Amino acid sequence: MLQGCRAYLLMTAQRELRSDLRVKVSASDLVQETFADAHRGIVGFQGTTPQEFAGWLRGILANKLAHARRRYLATAQRDLRREAPPGDESALENLVDLVSEGKTASHLLVRDEDRQAVQQAMSRLPAHYRQVIQLRNYDLLPFEEIGHAMDRTTGQTRALWLRAIQRLTKELHGHDQS
Repeated sequence: MLQGCRAYLLMTAQRELRSDLRVKVSASDLVQETFADAHRGIVGFQGTTPQEFAGWLRGILANKLAHARRRYLATAQRDLRREAPPGDESALENLVDLVSEGKTASHLLVRDEDRQAVQQAMSRLPAHYRQVIQLRNYDLLPFEEIGHAMDRTTGQTRALWLRAIQRLTKELHGHDQS
């Protein structure tokens, strides 16, 4: 049964594995690791159909992909910290860019203030909004994986993220006016 799913899992891994991660891990390695985990955990499989088995394997592969992303991003963040001033986080800068109205000369001059304002506004958000922003904008996970982690559909996760960004924007603009 595993061999019957190999092509599907390999295609999935190749599609979802970011090009910058391919230098660190190969799609075929992820599929092999998926098979090893499936072999060890087969007693935990509770499905009865080939489709359920393929879905179970796909879930293991998704976890392998997420782990590879986290491992790579953690390495990248360490490298960035060596090159950038302390406290300078690219994910936070990307989030500042996302909620700001555009880059101007004054925007660049107040970058540190913006970064601090985003951190403070994030602390005022409900936990599920902070979580979805963290997973999407800091951990750079796709909506499908975020939905799995938060027990939501991909569509619900996208909508939640949009509401969270809108709320974050309101928090930032409301804070600017006070």
